[in-house]
Amino acid sequence: MYILLGIISFIAAVLLAFHELLAAFLLSIAAAIVFKAEGKTSMFRYSLVISIILFLKLIGNALIPIVMAALITMIFHPVVDYLHRKYRIRKAISSIIIVILLLLLFIGAFTYLFAIVINQAETVMRNMKYYYSTLPPQIKDMLSQALKDFDISNIFSIINVATSTLSIGFNAMIGIILSIYFLTDAESLLAMISRKFDLSQMRNFYNITSKYIRTQMGIALFVGLLVFTLSSILGIRFAILIGFLAGLLNLIPNIGFIITLFLSIIIVAVSSDHVFLDLAKLALVFTIDQVMETIITPRIMGQTFKIEPSLVILGLAIGGALFGIVGFVFAVPSVVIIRNLLFPEEPLKLVHEDNSEEL
Repeated sequence: MYILLGIISFIAAVLLAFHELLAAFLLSIAAAIVFKAEGKTSMFRYSLVISIILFLKLIGNALIPIVMAALITMIFHPVVDYLHRKYRIRKAISSIIIVILLLLLFIGAFTYLFAIVINQAETVMRNMKYYYSTLPPQIKDMLSQALKDFDISNIFSIINVATSTLSIGFNAMIGIILSIYFLTDAESLLAMISRKFDLSQMRNFYNITSKYIRTQMGIALFVGLLVFTLSSILGIRFAILIGFLAGLLNLIPNIGFIITLFLSIIIVAVSSDHVFLDLAKLALVFTIDQVMETIITPRIMGQTFKIEPSLVILGLAIGGALFGIVGFVFAVPSVVIIRNLLFPEEPLKLVHEDNSEEL
């Protein structure tokens, strides 16, 4: 055991000069092995959490198809399980059918919806660039001072990234194919990980995360369609883009609405011929949206996480810094899981709105 630790430490020391993140990951694994061997359960949990975070950061872009496959599994695993129990349909067959339908839906959305969203975003960016060029020199100087060395033209690189569909499409295809295996083997994978790492709460972690993702996806779809419908009825330009942003950013707890509102105001301000009227319409749209969310969201969610708000904000900050939008989406369930790992004596669960716990 100690020879293995010495070898890992030596390799980490060599790699430290070339790749600090990899060295940190190997050292954290070595620490976890030692703590596990010595029976230091609490320290093993801390080391394991750090190791997982470092590993996810280490694999970088390779995480995209894995995350996509995990999302598909969490959303549709109950369907596959139901078809298997109720109608004796083999999990592999139902998984393939679901993935084929998702693939067709993805192709349709990618060729139609995403194309419109990207086109509208490009138009908004051009408008922003035009209005920026017409600003008085004094205001430009103030903006330059405020932004310091940030070049406003860098904003437009977002469009280039968004339009680089080859990489996005490839990762999506890999993720969809990988989801077939995840859907088929979800139960055995959970059991194997639980036995291997002695994580007795692994199934509870999976249930918490999958239920949260399913409900958040449902709410995001509802919000996106609602904002798009209201914006279209009121004649607001780029209603599809605003609705898409509203649905997508609704996946980010607490701050998603603020970001959506800020971006929507910019979109309307640089694209409307009647700015104040359209801003009033936009205010009406988001007022109705918030009222409907207050009424509908508890019914869709059914359950909420009873977790300290400070931990949620901390999770959002760390998750966003490490993993971007993916970190925002998974921040809340990740905080719940990490808290359960580090403080198993005070487990967090999904609770009903009437505060009665779900076992």
